[in-house]
Amino acid sequence: MYAEMNIYCKQIGYRKCLMNIVCIGFASSVLWMCLMGNGFNLNLEMLKNTFQRRPIELSIRKGNHSSVIANKTEEESTTPKETSAKNQNTSAKVGKLILLKNNPAGWNLYSILLQHLSRCPAKCTLVKSGNNLSAFDAVIFNAVGYPENLPPRKVPGQVWVYFTLESPYHSADYKFNRPEWRNMFNWTMTYRADSNIWYPYGRIRKREKPIQLDFQGLTKNKTKLAAWFVSHCRTPGERHKYVQKMKKTISVDIFGGCGDKKCPPNNVTLCGQMLSRDYKFYLAFENSLCYDYLTEKVFHYIEQQIVLVVRGGADYSKFLPPNSFINTADFKSPKLLAEYLLYMDKNHTAYVEYFKWRNHYYVDTDESPGCRLCTKLSNATAYANVYNDIYSWWHKDTCKRPNDLRS
Repeated sequence: MYAEMNIYCKQIGYRKCLMNIVCIGFASSVLWMCLMGNGFNLNLEMLKNTFQRRPIELSIRKGNHSSVIANKTEEESTTPKETSAKNQNTSAKVGKLILLKNNPAGWNLYSILLQHLSRCPAKCTLVKSGNNLSAFDAVIFNAVGYPENLPPRKVPGQVWVYFTLESPYHSADYKFNRPEWRNMFNWTMTYRADSNIWYPYGRIRKREKPIQLDFQGLTKNKTKLAAWFVSHCRTPGERHKYVQKMKKTISVDIFGGCGDKKCPPNNVTLCGQMLSRDYKFYLAFENSLCYDYLTEKVFHYIEQQIVLVVRGGADYSKFLPPNSFINTADFKSPKLLAEYLLYMDKNHTAYVEYFKWRNHYYVDTDESPGCRLCTKLSNATAYANVYNDIYSWWHKDTCKRPNDLRS
């Protein structure tokens, strides 16, 4: 065979002969891969995905990914903060490719996740609004208002992530109840602590060394009892009815669209200072009574020099320090809660006890679920999972109707 090959090479030239041998070797390797894999069609699909991914990676390294797969128009605006985060992320990283299928309306999840990834030790690159799903290692589906009835084509080994920060009442994800979406999602990214990637609105952490604060001085000059900031007046949790019953016993100042009090618009700092200075209690009532649902109203206002009164479907003791809040669930009626607040108003020593947790804990709102997603994606096989029915996981027995509106 060697002699025959030598004669063949002399006839066509040794350089051309060598090129033909290399091509034949490459084709043989590809055929061997196909025959030894999980089927001919599957391996062709894997090869196709590899060839599709390569130009995307090259474009990302050059900082041009938005023009290639993000379908971004020239008219679409980008904030300086988003541009800066994108440049940090795309020029230095490729790694695992993550697609944000649809960005939430009203706030920029894409920009937030970019910031998470920019300071993450694991290597991932995030892209938004792409239609070519086959090139990506993971796809994030924002459940709220998802526009497509049927799922797109999913490639082998790809991780699909179900994302929402709304309660089941407001998730607007009814399309995922269709049978075509069964066994499609692998991971969840929500505020629920049992999610694959936990995305809380905030977290309380323990201090490495306790501090000593003067709570007597911070609280002695307060002159008003309870405040509530609210813009959605009618909600599934019927919190407005609970407050109406409280107001039969105590005074509650209601700020925002559902009340007659006003705070400087778009000035969270001034409103927080006003609450800390004047009020003893803040009503952190959630719009829905759902499992693990405690939102930014808890983590923002607990930072103020004020005692929270909470109402929701979460087990607050799982998320907040002992003696850091007053829970409506501990009282048989709104009237009994209101009477307890009146007692605390007259007993300054007992009131100050609700501040001492601050010596040992602090509020951390700098969560990084984007980095947690990237880290798990770096070893996705170790976290292999499939949700048979993602809609039921999110909705079944996770919320309750109020049963605490007795007078």
